[in-house]
Amino acid sequence: MKQITRFAIPAENRAVLAEPPLKEWEALARSNVEAVTAWDFSVGGMCIAELRSSAREEAFACARDYSSGAGILTAQDSVGDTLLIVNGHQPGISHPGVWIKDFMLQRVSGNSGFTGLDLVVDTDAAGSVSLDAPCLKPRPHRCSAELVQCSPDVCFGAVPVPTTGELQSFAREVRVLSADVGLPHVEHNVDAFLAALAEVSPHADDLGQALTGARRALERQSGSDYLELGVSRLARGAVFRRFAAHLCLDARAFAECFNDQLARYRAISGTRGKGQPFPELGIEGDATELPLWALVEGRRRAVYSRVEPNGSVALVVDGEDRLVISSNVDATIDLLGGEQVTLVPRGITLTLFTRLAIADLFIHGVGGGRYDQITDGVIDAYFGVAAPAYVVASATLHLPFRDPRQGLDSVAQLERRLDALRHNPDRFLTDPALADTGSGQELAAEKGRLVSAIALPGADRKALGIRIREINTLLQNLVAPLVEETVGALDVARAAEQDADVLFDRSYAYCLWNADEVISLI
Repeated sequence: MKQITRFAIPAENRAVLAEPPLKEWEALARSNVEAVTAWDFSVGGMCIAELRSSAREEAFACARDYSSGAGILTAQDSVGDTLLIVNGHQPGISHPGVWIKDFMLQRVSGNSGFTGLDLVVDTDAAGSVSLDAPCLKPRPHRCSAELVQCSPDVCFGAVPVPTTGELQSFAREVRVLSADVGLPHVEHNVDAFLAALAEVSPHADDLGQALTGARRALERQSGSDYLELGVSRLARGAVFRRFAAHLCLDARAFAECFNDQLARYRAISGTRGKGQPFPELGIEGDATELPLWALVEGRRRAVYSRVEPNGSVALVVDGEDRLVISSNVDATIDLLGGEQVTLVPRGITLTLFTRLAIADLFIHGVGGGRYDQITDGVIDAYFGVAAPAYVVASATLHLPFRDPRQGLDSVAQLERRLDALRHNPDRFLTDPALADTGSGQELAAEKGRLVSAIALPGADRKALGIRIREINTLLQNLVAPLVEETVGALDVARAAEQDADVLFDRSYAYCLWNADEVISLI
């Protein structure tokens, strides 16, 4: 890891980030496929070529099943020789910069020979799931209508589908909120989302699948047909369990490699926070923290692998031995498929597994694009191969409000003017808004002579400095009307800036826009 690519969120309205450009993604995917054919290592006792083949077929089969529950059908029976382009995100109500990745996925997978797959990260904590929008009265401010509120460690896949009553209550809140936005097309788009959520919820298995189905319903007009797959289902598959078994049995070596690459990233990127972009894996005596979560009644828990004196390995969750495994990988895979412990990937482990075993090309957002450079280092150092390339995509889309700053001087301009009025008032004596400033001109001339004199050898700098400050005070009194005027303008400009920050926030709910508005950015 020699340098860090610092992907940046697009700053301007309707700006799109695609790195590299979208037209190059197909060639990049094919280049990855060619590079993968030269890989020669094993995971959990299985050569990578066989593991990839099995993982792709298993993921495709699971995705067909999961997608049907979200109202998505496909006539394709097998992944076969098609190229898999993969995207992923939590199933919450995200913003258009996340949604655009789905349309880019569709754009590429619409080409012959490609299949699109979106990973629904339902193993992430749900927390508060809400629809966020700007409210205009009495002043612009951010509003939220909450669908569910969960404990911070409960994952999306463990949250039940909201009841009819909960959906109706949410819909009432959202409609009040969207009406306050004051944009008729926003109300129409939100109504479409609420109708979609009510339509798909009775057929969904959990909150994550319900939210995914609602999003896909809004995409029907664009003809999207890529597949969806909940990560919780991917993790229950035999191939991911083999990958997890490998990590359990080689926990110390992996953790040391991971921590080393994380330290390198922090050093090169100048990251100072010890928990950023995520903490190290803990190593405590014979126990090593795994890059996995153990799900306990739908709640995520850290899990450790502890080597026993007899060579067996205990998986420890909350200080309790949950499962004892041997060095036999196949036996461990079977045990991980039981009810004693369910292991699911953490964020970096999910992209590590996906890029190694499933994807021919992975689409990241800005945050993922930054931290997965650590994954690149882990793949290189731990597996001994160059990491397959990934792409990064995002966008910024603002609602069409009038800019409250229009016609006003900027805050920065007014702050500079106010600073000059206070420290160099003589520069403003010719302003037509001031009354007779004849005495000011004389004071300014005296100040000029004093400033020149103070630089001469032997000058009484103390006395001269005192007189200069006295003159400045007298001049400030003369320009006091301009100071008052500028302070008032600055207050107005700052208020307008705050209003603009609210109105043009890029992180409002994606369903305030329709699919065509987002697709038009590509």
